[in-house]
Amino acid sequence: MVLSIYKYIDYRVFLTDAVNASKETKPHFSYRYIAQNLGLRSSGYFLYILQGKRKISEALALKTANFFKLNKKETEYFLLIVNYAHAKSHIEKQFLFERIAVARRKTARSIDQHLYSYYEKWYYLAIREYMAIHRFTDDFACLARSLNPNITLGEAKEAVATLEKLGLIRKSGDGSYARTDVITTTGDTWQSETIHNLQQQFLDISKASLENLPKEQRDFSNLTVSMSPETWLEVKKKFADLRALVLEMAQQDKNADSIYQINIQAFPLHTGKKEDAQ
Repeated sequence: MVLSIYKYIDYRVFLTDAVNASKETKPHFSYRYIAQNLGLRSSGYFLYILQGKRKISEALALKTANFFKLNKKETEYFLLIVNYAHAKSHIEKQFLFERIAVARRKTARSIDQHLYSYYEKWYYLAIREYMAIHRFTDDFACLARSLNPNITLGEAKEAVATLEKLGLIRKSGDGSYARTDVITTTGDTWQSETIHNLQQQFLDISKASLENLPKEQRDFSNLTVSMSPETWLEVKKKFADLRALVLEMAQQDKNADSIYQINIQAFPLHTGKKEDAQ
């Protein structure tokens, strides 16, 4: 089995698949064999890396790339996703994510582009929705000013070109653009990382909206409650039902003239453990 590293953004998943693929053709391939070739003191150390219990150093990453016979470009990409996994700040992760996206565009032409292009920038989604409610031809300056926050003229042109290339919008005979009915999906490893990055962008916009938009144009609320894991699962189902309801309402709305970003966020401030009560 030939693996393409450009399908991966989690280096541990790539290495796990690479090990399994090697075992299919090389009966002697084992963690002991890997440790011997990488100069590791323990055969279990590499397994700890795959399990996320240990970080891989840059020196070991280079040895590992050579061991799995990655070429120069593949090795550069491997180091990118290693650094991305170990990045501590949002700014650093964003910087590395953009470099990863560029590398994939250059080297992975045939890999499902919806997985990294459409969800790479928040305004791609906004512009696609814009095409559903407004007639747009070539006034990119107006398009750039129409979004909140505003984007640049260059970003507007690049976004329209990308959406058209992906088949998510279509140019009609009269020169206007319209949203297509192509359905985008989420779910695999790359997609989940892309969505995570997109959510970070929306969180940044959300914070700015809290400061810059009047109350009648936004809705922010907070709720702090205690509940059991079982009740939490029920709440998550209610969130899913609400998302489905909002989508249905939006699809049925014949007078839509605005675009809203709706973020539903919930996270633990404390997770109960049995020893806490002792």
